Parts: sequence; structure tokens; C-alpha cells
Amino acid sequence: MANVVVLNAQDHKTLRCRNELSFEHVAEANLIPLNISEFRHAATSLAIVFVKDNSAGNYRCAALTGLGEKENLMFTAEAINSLYIPAAVQRYPFFIIGDEEKQKVSLCADMDSTLFGEEGEALFTEEGQATDFAKNKLDLLSSFARAEAQTQHFAQSMFEQGLLTPFNLEATIKGEKHSFGGLHKIDEKVLDELDAEQLHTLKQSGALSLIYAHLISLGQIQRLIEIKAK
Repeated sequence: MANVVVLNAQDHKTLRCRNELSFEHVAEANLIPLNISEFRHAATSLAIVFVKDNSAGNYRCAALTGLGEKENLMFTAEAINSLYIPAAVQRYPFFIIGDEEKQKVSLCADMDSTLFGEEGEALFTEEGQATDFAKNKLDLLSSFARAEAQTQHFAQSMFEQGLLTPFNLEATIKGEKHSFGGLHKIDEKVLDELDAEQLHTLKQSGALSLIYAHLISLGQIQRLIEIKAK
């Protein structure tokens, strides 16, 4: 579990963070959250799938990064096999927490991250004010949170319109069978049967281009299998 705490000038005045990518928090993640704003770029390297969040009862979008449990083939200590780095990876080790009553958000961090140490960017000035580095991280994460809400709305809308269908990913690699269940994708048959008005509504909302990006991205599954085979 991540050791996430709210950052404050009193306790973290001397804290520094190396401004570089880290994959430590997704080392065993076969699915990485994606926002709809990332679809077009992510589709060039990653398979975009829909998954049901059973705890919340809704659907989310994610990049498929592995074929087995606790397996990430795309982002490892040895190699980065994707041209696109998801925002969920880029934001680490920072998070935000919101206070609806006070209508404010606070910057948090995983204090167990190896990015923290004696070198790197300061988070607070000598006067106890947030540095530009910390402010930029807060702005980035606030944008990410807004996009995340829009993504959940899009995914749920696809389900409610009957456009999602479950599928199992199965592959035989070097004689060994691999199976990944619980995934969903856009049902192309249902999509083809939509009338002109329904398609126009999807186009006007921006959903149609997202659907096409998702469908094109599924071709990356074969690349994932090839990486696994190597």
C-alpha cells in the first residue's frame, strides 16, 4: 500500500523530489487507468479496454499492459515498450485529495517513493510557500481529476447505450496458454446497427472519435503478445 500523506510546509519543508519518471507503482499493474483525453495518443502503443469497477458498480477505461496477474510488460525497469506514457504514470508520486466543504484540493505524495531524497526539486520555499514545481503538480492533478470524471461518464454512457460487450483475451505463447477475463470492448455489431440520428449524437458529443480510437487500439494486443513471447 502506498504511504500517501498530505504535504505541508511544516513537515515537508526540506523534502525534495527528483523530476523524472518512475514505474515503481505500476510494476505489477496489468491495467493502468486512462482518461479519454489520452485515447488518441495512447492508441498508438496501448490497447484501450473497458473494465467494470465492481466496488463502485461503474465502468472505467484502462490501458492493457500485461497478459497475466501482476504483470506489466509495457513499463519495466529494463525497458519502456510504449511511445505514450499514461498520465496515471506521469503523476507519480503525487496525488490530490479534495475537500468539498472548503472547495479546495491538497497535494499529497507517496512518501515511500524512491523519487524522494536529498536531491531534486523543492516543494516549499524558505517562507513556507508552495514552489512552482509543487503548484504545477497540483494543476496537473486537478486537470487529471476532471478528465477522470469525464471518462467515467463516457464509459458508463457506452454501457447504458448497450455498446459494451465482454471479451476474454486468450493466447498461446510458446505452448503455454494465457487467458485474461473481465475485459469489455465496444460491440462493433451494435455500433453498425445504430441509425443516423444515434451516430450523429455520438459524433456531436465527441464519443464517436473515442470509440474509433479504442477499436483501433485493440490491434496493440497482438504487439503485447509478441512482447510477452520475447
